[in-house]
Amino acid sequence: EIMQTPFNQTYSINLRGGSKNTNYIASFDYASNEGLVKRSKVETIFPRLNVTHRMFDNRLKIDAGLSGYQQSYGIPYNTNVYQSALIYNPTQPIKDENGKWTEVARDLYYNPLALLNETQGKNDATNLRMHATVTVTPIEGLDIKWLLSREVYNKFSGYYETKNHRSTTIQNKNGYASRETHKNQADMTEFTIQYNKAFKGGHSLNALAGYSWNKNNNQEAFMDNYNFPTDDYSYNNMAAGTALKDGKATEKTYQEEYKLVGYFGRINYNYQGKYYLSASIRHEGSSKFGADHKWGTFPAVSIGWNLKEESFLKNVRFLSFMKLRAGYGITGTIPGSPYLSLNTLDLGGYGYYGGQWTTLLRASSNPNSDLRWEKKKETNIGLDFAFFNDRISGSIDWYNRDTDDLIWDYTVSVPPYVKNTITANAGSIRNRGLEVSLNFIPVKTKSFTWDTGI
Repeated sequence: EIMQTPFNQTYSINLRGGSKNTNYIASFDYASNEGLVKRSKVETIFPRLNVTHRMFDNRLKIDAGLSGYQQSYGIPYNTNVYQSALIYNPTQPIKDENGKWTEVARDLYYNPLALLNETQGKNDATNLRMHATVTVTPIEGLDIKWLLSREVYNKFSGYYETKNHRSTTIQNKNGYASRETHKNQADMTEFTIQYNKAFKGGHSLNALAGYSWNKNNNQEAFMDNYNFPTDDYSYNNMAAGTALKDGKATEKTYQEEYKLVGYFGRINYNYQGKYYLSASIRHEGSSKFGADHKWGTFPAVSIGWNLKEESFLKNVRFLSFMKLRAGYGITGTIPGSPYLSLNTLDLGGYGYYGGQWTTLLRASSNPNSDLRWEKKKETNIGLDFAFFNDRISGSIDWYNRDTDDLIWDYTVSVPPYVKNTITANAGSIRNRGLEVSLNFIPVKTKSFTWDTGI
C-alpha cells in the first residue's frame, strides 16, 4: 500500500542561432520523476542561456551566460516508511475499529501508512549561476579579460505532522511543524592579462598576470513548534503553536561571510617541444586568518625534458613517448570556519543581576589571532613513458611533501581557556614516497578496445 509504479517524463527545448557577430544558445529542460514510494515526486527545470557578441574585427568579445535549476518536491523521503513496511507485523491491523491508525510505543517500529499519510511538506530549491566576460585583444597574442560571476542558492523547507501522526498519538505533541531556509551566495571577479607568442627558432612563450576577488555569504534559519490548535495551519502559522513560547521548541538563525583575494602570475616557456619551463606565484589573502597573518605567498616552478624529441631517441621505433620532469611548489590551506581568529559570543546559562535571573552573554570559542596559512611544500621528480604506439604507458614519480603550520583542533585546559579545544597551527607532517602507474592495451581493434591499468 505504500508502493507505486513511478511515471517519469522529460521534455527539452533547444534554440541556437545568430549572425556574423552575435550568436546564442538557449535551452529549457523539464524533468518529473516519481519514486517507488507513494507521494515521492521531484520536479526540476533547467534553464540555460548563453550569448556571445564580437566587435571591432574581433578585438572585443563579450560573453554572458545564465544557467541553473529550480527543483520542487513535497515531503522529504523518510527511510522509516519502507523499513517499517518490511518489519510491520502483517497480522496487526493498520487501523483500529474507530478508523484510527494503530501505533505501538516502540522505537523503530512505526505504522508505515500513518508515517506516509499524516505528514505534509514542501521543499523548493533554486540555483542560479550568472557570468559575464569581456575580452579585449589590442594586438595579436595579447588578451585582456575581465570576468564577473555570481552563484545563488536558495532553499525553503516546510514540514508538518498532523494530530493523527505518532508524534501526537504516542508523543503527545498535538501537531508538529518546522520551517527552514538556506541561502548561499558566491561572488567572484577576476582580471587577467595574457600574452601568447611563438618566436622564430622554435621558442614559445605564454605569460599571465591577474587579480581575483571572491566573497561567500551563507545564511540559515530554522524553527519548529508544536501543540497547535488545528491542522489547518500546517507549517504556515508557526506562532500558533505553544511549545516555542514555553521554551520547548527551537528557533535559530546563522550567517557567515568570508573573502579570498589573490594576485597571481605565471610564465610557460618551451623550446621546439623539447624543453619546458613553467613558473608561477600567487599572493593571496583570506579573511579567515588573524589580523597579522591574512596573506601568504605561494611560488611554484617546474621543468620538463621531452627525451623522445632528442636525436638519440627519435628513431627508436618501440618508444612512443618519454618525458623527464621535476617541480617544486608551495600551496596554502585555509580552515573551514571563517571566525576562528575572532572573539565570538553566544547566549547560555543564567546569572543573578539587578535582583533577577537573566541569560548570560558568554564566549562561544577560543579565539586565535595567530591563526595563519597551512603551507604544503612539495618536490616531485617524474618520468612519463609510452611504448609500442601507446599500447604500454605509465609514469614513475618520486615525491617529498612537507606540511608546515598544520591547522588542527587541539585540546587545551579550562581554565585559562573558556573552551576545551582551539584551532591552531602546530606541528609538521612529512610524506615521502614513490608512485608507479602502468597502463596496458592488450587488445585494440576498430570495434573493441581493452584498456587496463595498475
